[in-house]
Amino acid sequence: TIYLSVAAKQIKGMLEDEFSYQLELNCEIRGDIKVRIIPGIKLKLYDVYFDNGKEEILSGEQVNVTIPFSILFDDKVVVNELELVRPKFNVWYDESGASSWSLIGMDVPMDPSDTVEFEYNIDLRKIRVKNGHALFTDKTYGDTITLDNVNISSDSMKFTGSNLGIDWENSFFTGSLKASHFRLNSFTFRDIDFDVSGRNRIVEISYASDKMFEGADVGNLTVNHQNTTARAIIKHRLTGFRIEELLGNLDMDSTFFGYMDFESKLEFNLDENAFESMTGEIILEGYDLVLYGYDVDDFLAKFEKSQRFTLIDVSALFVAGPLGPVVTKGYDFARLMVPSRHDTSFLTGFKSHWTITNGVAEATDVALATNNHRLAAKGEIDFAHSEFNDFSIA
Repeated sequence: TIYLSVAAKQIKGMLEDEFSYQLELNCEIRGDIKVRIIPGIKLKLYDVYFDNGKEEILSGEQVNVTIPFSILFDDKVVVNELELVRPKFNVWYDESGASSWSLIGMDVPMDPSDTVEFEYNIDLRKIRVKNGHALFTDKTYGDTITLDNVNISSDSMKFTGSNLGIDWENSFFTGSLKASHFRLNSFTFRDIDFDVSGRNRIVEISYASDKMFEGADVGNLTVNHQNTTARAIIKHRLTGFRIEELLGNLDMDSTFFGYMDFESKLEFNLDENAFESMTGEIILEGYDLVLYGYDVDDFLAKFEKSQRFTLIDVSALFVAGPLGPVVTKGYDFARLMVPSRHDTSFLTGFKSHWTITNGVAEATDVALATNNHRLAAKGEIDFAHSEFNDFSIA
């Protein structure tokens, strides 16, 4: 294989202009450029940067692109290989719906009177991302996703469309993503694998990790765009995870210790009526759980007598049990029980099984037990409207 070292000043400007035009981002190649012309055209670009005029959006220590000679004579764009080495991605959305790409026009809505000016057919046959880093920020809700040591592999991506947009019915993609660290706000997941595929306006994402709070985690997300309103289906199972590991990820001082299992299957619309359209079930279960610093039996006795509770009380106790601080988003859990460093409580069993129909959760099998007390809940909770429907605890 023979590579020709090309002086940056000879083709650097041409490549920067072409990348800037195609991606609608400002491109700068700060390092060397190497070109191979036999048996196909291969470019090696070093220290490549893209920005939107205000901040860096994408960078890579090395970008390798291989294309066949046939691309010079065919309307179809074929890329035999695209490899990004140690890239960094920075994507954000703000309250107005604009994104880090929109500052230079990528999010400008199409004019209904626009007509097809050009069409494209892109075939990406081998894509690799090695040791990447990605940051996604939603400024509207304050959510941040960070991925470290990202490795992406795909051997099949095809996109067709025009200046009016992508023709998703005739486009498809498949690939895998692995990350050593996946951080969602305060949650940190390690060594997680994703498999992604999309065809006929349906996207599927499967994921697995054997180090999720010391438990085993598998799940699947399907998003169907075939109808007017997109609909999502989430299937998730996390077995044998430790409560203290989860609470520690939330920067909370854990007083609960033990193992639990979590399983869910939820289906809902991806619009403002997500809660009202939700159906499925949620199951959370644990045995031989230890709670330090609180007397659960004393609290349950008072709870049985008063029968006065709020949605936060029920959420903390019967929907999530030991995970009450998670569900109530840091609500003062101590309000429900008076702490004492001399107390230790044992929960012999906890189960929270809810069936959800149109946003209303029905208690299918919900109970909390110690050696001296057992409380069970029945009835319904309308979480979308914060209401109880014939709900009681006995």
